[in-house]
Formats: sequence, structure tokens, C-alpha cells
Amino acid sequence: MRLAPDSPVRCRISVRPRTLALATFLLICVALLVPWSRTQFLLGVGAALVAQDTLAHADVIVIGPDVGEAGVLEAADLVAVGMGSHVAVLGVPTTMVSLEFRRRGLPYTDASTQLVALLHVLGVPNAEVLGPSANGTEEGAARLAEWSVRQNVRSIIVVTGPDHSRRFRRVLRRSLAGSGTRVMVTVSRYSAFTSARWWHQRGTLRTGLIELQKLLLDVLRHPLG
Repeated sequence: MRLAPDSPVRCRISVRPRTLALATFLLICVALLVPWSRTQFLLGVGAALVAQDTLAHADVIVIGPDVGEAGVLEAADLVAVGMGSHVAVLGVPTTMVSLEFRRRGLPYTDASTQLVALLHVLGVPNAEVLGPSANGTEEGAARLAEWSVRQNVRSIIVVTGPDHSRRFRRVLRRSLAGSGTRVMVTVSRYSAFTSARWWHQRGTLRTGLIELQKLLLDVLRHPLG
């Protein structure tokens, strides 16, 4: 089969999650067995997970689905220094609990709506839930891209957790490619995960290892970004 000169070529590699998880685990174990390289390796892993863009004023500041109240604080700070005035919270997936409350006709405020309420308390009046809710990073990025085109948004600051930031930026840039919308990713300074100490606590260690596997898988599937 011959490809036309201008035909785009996408390189996709099929990798079994269990294989990738085992390879990641073995890599970590080998590094930890060498004392002189341990700290540098772990610092390198932390730095690889975190992406921080240079920020400029944006049409909208979006709080990602993984960052919660830490993202609310960061978004409010960004509004306070003039980086934007409109904040949107990317909707979280609907839970069985929320569906059951609604089925019984009882009042229920989901997590996204609660975050909007916190934004109002912090002095951000122009805040909304960017819905409907999405399951996973890929779907969330696709929903954000669709909303941006529909609302004619030209620039976005996305606030996310440090551990999720590089992978989320990769997915966002693929989803927004060709749309003309500029996306800038920033991490919340209030998140528990930090690139310098992520392995010091069990919770952030687990988060870092899981996110590293997901990032490696994304790079293997989309080596060009």
C-alpha cells in the first residue's frame, strides 16, 4: 500500500498493561538496589511526571478531574493575579451513590458542584461545571476540546495534580490539535504529590508508580506526542 505524500502517519504500539506494570516494577527495584543512584532516579521519575507551562492570561481556567480542592485553591489564586476570570470545573463521573439519591428524590450535591461552591466562597463568581461528566483522562480531554470549540475558547489554563500533569498535557494537546486553542497546563501547589518527595509517603508513592505506568503506556502508544 502506498501513502500519499501528505498522508499523516500515526504510530500506535499495543502493550499489555500487565507487561508494562511488571517492567516498571522491575525498573524501580533495580534502581533502588543501587544506593548512589536511588535518589537521583526517584527525583528524575518525579520530574518526568510533572509538567508546568509558562502561563499567560487565558479565556478560561479549567480545574481537572484529579485535583479536587487543591485545584480550587490554585484556580482562585490564578484569578486573583489576573490570569483569568472564568473558571470551569471538569465534571466528575456520576457515582452509584449520586444516582441513588436522585432516584429517591433527595437533594444531592455532587463533587463538581461542591467545587464550584468553594470557588464562590473564595471570591470567584464566574464559575461553572463543565459537563457532562467524563470517565478517564482521554474522555475528559475530548469533552474539554468539544466544549472549547463550541464556546470559541482560544486559550485555556488547565489546573491539574502534579503527578497527572504531563500525561494530561499530552492527551489535551492531541485532543486540541488543529482547533486553534492554546492550552497551558499548571499544577496545584497545594497537592500532596511533589516531585522532590513523592516516594516518602505510601500514598504518593503508590500514586507516582501508577501514574508512571500510565505515562509510559501513553508514550508507547503515541510516541510523537
